[in-house]
Amino acid sequence: MTSAERAAFKDFAADLAVYAGVPRRPVPVVPCQLPADIEDFTGRDLALEGLYTRVRSRKRQPAAVLITAAVGKAGVGKTALDVHAAHQ
Repeated sequence: MTSAERAAFKDFAADLAVYAGVPRRPVPVVPCQLPADIEDFTGRDLALEGLYTRVRSRKRQPAAVLITAAVGKAGVGKTALDVHAAHQ
């Protein structure tokens, strides 16, 4: 089989797969939305200000990633704080 025949066969097989509803490549599913914010979020002004200060004070570098951690017992609102800050 020549390279031209091989290329034609690959094109035909790809077209056949698309016609049959098979995607050429798997498309990764990436979540792109935050959970809903809490409307009556209160009482964490100091923690929020600390997060905002860290974000504002970092140097703007395209490859830099700011990593923070919320620490505490279960049910104290770590995730609610993070989600609320992310929405801001």
